[in-house]
Amino acid sequence: MTKYHLAQINIARPMFSMEDERMAGFSNAIEAVNAFAEAVVGQFEIC
Repeated sequence: MTKYHLAQINIARPMFSMEDERMAGFSNAIEAVNAFAEAVVGQFEIC
């Protein structure tokens, strides 16, 4: 175990609702991003 930990958090408020077509690129990528995060168990902690 290392002495140091790198932590990052990104907080944002969308300008449009998730159902709006302008959010399609973001909302379509959520499942892929979460699947990747779960596939690298031990490297990232999902809170």
